[in-house]
Formats: sequence, structure tokens, C-alpha cells
Amino acid sequence: MGKVVGVTFQQIQKYEKGTSRIAAARLWSLAQALNVPVSFFFDGLDTSIPPREILISDTEQRLCLALRNLSGAQQKCLFDLVLTFSGDAAPKPEKHKT
Repeated sequence: MGKVVGVTFQQIQKYEKGTSRIAAARLWSLAQALNVPVSFFFDGLDTSIPPREILISDTEQRLCLALRNLSGAQQKCLFDLVLTFSGDAAPKPEKHKT
């Protein structure tokens, strides 16, 4: 299998054990080599377990894009306001040019 998809046998073992993440392109190659749809690898997956990655909602994405239209001072004020509302006591990030 490793030769077919262009990786070593040891890398295939790492994929099998879950010690290495598998890229989407590699997953696609494996599906092609096995003549199965990519969804095959997700059959029986417990969908009640939340994903590890945090997905951004449409609203959050729109907010981020709207922030780009604000001046640096406005962004800082809004950032501080959001932190106040959220109760976040995280240290202030380093200043960056906007």
C-alpha cells in the first residue's frame, strides 16, 4: 500500500495507529488505491464527538472581515470591549501594525 500511494511501510503503520495525521490528499490517494470513496474512512464515526478544530461561524467570519475596515485604535477599543464582556483576563497581545 505504501508504494502505491508513495509513502513508506512505516508511514502506513503510523497512519493505522493514529500516531501521524493524514493529509486530505493522502486520504484521497488511499481511497483511490483501495477503490473506495473517501467517505469509507468515516463510516461508523461517532458524530456526537465534537471536532478538534474550532470552526468559525458565518457571523464570526463576517465580524473578522468587518474589523479590517476599522482603524487600529477602533480595533483596540472593540477588542478590549469584547474581552470585558467575555470576562477574559488574558494578557494583552503585543502591538502590531495595522
